Amino acid sequence: MIDNESAPMKDRLGAHDRFSGLGMGLAPYVIMHVPKCAGLALAQSLARAIGAGTVAQGFDRTLFGRFADFASMSEEVRGKIHLHGLPPARPGELIQGHYALSSLVAAYPGAHLVTVMREPRCRLISHFLFWRGHSDSDMAGWGGWMDRMRLARGRLDDFLENRSLAAQLDNLFTRFLLSPHPDIPEDSFIAPRHHDRLHDQALAKLRHFGLVDVVENAALERNVARWLGREFHMDAANVTSLCSDLPVDLFDQLTGRAVERLQSHSAIDRRLWVHAARQADAFPEPEVLAESMFAAYLARQTAKFASSAAPPRYGSPPSPMLGYAASL
Repeated sequence: MIDNESAPMKDRLGAHDRFSGLGMGLAPYVIMHVPKCAGLALAQSLARAIGAGTVAQGFDRTLFGRFADFASMSEEVRGKIHLHGLPPARPGELIQGHYALSSLVAAYPGAHLVTVMREPRCRLISHFLFWRGHSDSDMAGWGGWMDRMRLARGRLDDFLENRSLAAQLDNLFTRFLLSPHPDIPEDSFIAPRHHDRLHDQALAKLRHFGLVDVVENAALERNVARWLGREFHMDAANVTSLCSDLPVDLFDQLTGRAVERLQSHSAIDRRLWVHAARQADAFPEPEVLAESMFAAYLARQTAKFASSAAPPRYGSPPSPMLGYAASL
């Protein structure tokens, strides 16, 4: 638990020295993995660093909203979804999953909790592209949920405005920190009048974590290593790939409707990301840098579809402060 929320992360890292030498058997390491925030890469790298024998992965209900047709899924997929509490930790196991904080605290009291944030508009676009890159064969076993994922094959503005996807898109980090919550609907977007209050509540929840950082932080590896008290190196994993059958020019997709939804769907999370970046001493003026990060991300993703012989259409230079996010 973070004792001093106002202290920068670099000053708080020393507090985690108390974890050194405790061993996996006493308290598990647990990653709250918000989708498209490098959670799988962090889990694999952290497991190697601490010598975990296995990495347990899964979902609770948070991302599914009002979806109920779990019977249509394969037994293998259903086995990863825990609707009535998470399984107990096993010795030598690292736990990472798309689990709300409430699920993690209930299942693993005393665990060493870790989470990593990402500039939320970049996360939203990455989510759209990740689903768009899945073929029907890639989604085999997901039953009725496949209909939701296929929505990413349409236009970005329609995707962002679909209320059935609210639990996947709308201020997702806030949802992971606070769900279930009476002001966070499962099948609709959070009302703007609740944003300030939910931000304050979500910010308080960050105190549960031993380590909070942002994936764009060039010092992320160093911060994790200092927290662990041992060597740590971050590997790439689950990087979003694009479907050549469904080319997308993101700049053309950014209609007024899409931009408006990107802003509203990231309104609370953006403030949390700025706070985390400041606490981790990631870079100066994160509010300003976020704009260049977003522009650079759009340019990189759009360029993946462009012919190598074609002249570049977009000239946004990559930000020098992308950290691990440069590989996403």
